[in-house]
Amino acid sequence: MRLNLAVAAAIVLAAAAQERPRFTAEGIVRLGGQPGGPFAPGLALTIYGQDLARGICREAGQDREVACQTAVLAGDRPAKLLYVSTNQINLRLPDDLPKDGMVPLRVVREGVSSLPVLIRLRSRPVITQHSRRTPACPCGWRSSFRTHGQEAWPTRCRSIHPTSAIV
Repeated sequence: MRLNLAVAAAIVLAAAAQERPRFTAEGIVRLGGQPGGPFAPGLALTIYGQDLARGICREAGQDREVACQTAVLAGDRPAKLLYVSTNQINLRLPDDLPKDGMVPLRVVREGVSSLPVLIRLRSRPVITQHSRRTPACPCGWRSSFRTHGQEAWPTRCRSIHPTSAIV
């Protein structure tokens, strides 16, 4: 009888472990697919993993910290959820995180927490690789942007065509 109880307990624990949300550091990218950190407070991220939520959640939005019984905690602070599904969560890190250091990131679904994954935060601006046309750049040129949190400012103009030059 004791052996059967031990086997039953092991099966229950294994099932509970499978239900736990799972992701790794490699599954955390800047929104838009730019891999790796360091990250900054207020930055938008995507987490790719397994069992992050129960299906696609229609409740996520700019000001939601919990959507479809799923939350993401950076340290002890809730992130803003932008999109939530079984294998992907888009979020914005809290603005009041420490400017430098390591912060644990956890996904909590229906009261069950993932294991924490440490992310590095830096106070210096994070360079993004997107570009867009700005009034400060001539027609046919684009500006690179440097971002920190939600702020962005142009850093330089460059040609869309590699052989173009400003005359």
